[in-house]
Amino acid sequence: MDDLALCMGGHILAYVAGELDLATECIGRGLAMNTNLAIGWNFSGWVHMYLGKHQTSLEHLRHAARLSPRDPNVMQTRFGMAFAHIFDGQYEEALLITRRITEEFPTFMPAWRAMAVGHALGGDPALADKAAKKALELDPTGTVAVLASLMPLRRLQDRERWKDGLARAGFPQ
Repeated sequence: MDDLALCMGGHILAYVAGELDLATECIGRGLAMNTNLAIGWNFSGWVHMYLGKHQTSLEHLRHAARLSPRDPNVMQTRFGMAFAHIFDGQYEEALLITRRITEEFPTFMPAWRAMAVGHALGGDPALADKAAKKALELDPTGTVAVLASLMPLRRLQDRERWKDGLARAGFPQ
């Protein structure tokens, strides 16, 4: 089987079906076939973030960025890093990344959401409110209930942190 197909299939299994263990296995096999597949490392970083292995996630996402610094998917790699930092309690690191993303891609609403959560959990409710308002301006359907269901986070503490951050930032229930 093809390295890219294994990695992409693994990512789809994780995100769509929540099959995190099988996804990890597929992506690992794909990366064993091609250790220089940047998008495979990106997918691995996301799946490890879903699993709650945030330091491994960051290592894999950084590796993806190093392998392909001009990759058109670099925003997704950075965005994954921001989430891993949020779930690891490193809010300032997450905010540095989300600021950079929103400056480059001002209509990328998920980054505004992550920024709002980073500010809320980091103790800056005014900036959290501002970022949440921008996210809701871009997508008014973004409620805590809907947004909390979008990521297949395995660890309860990660799911609770995300929901708490969304609520504190001012997203409607």
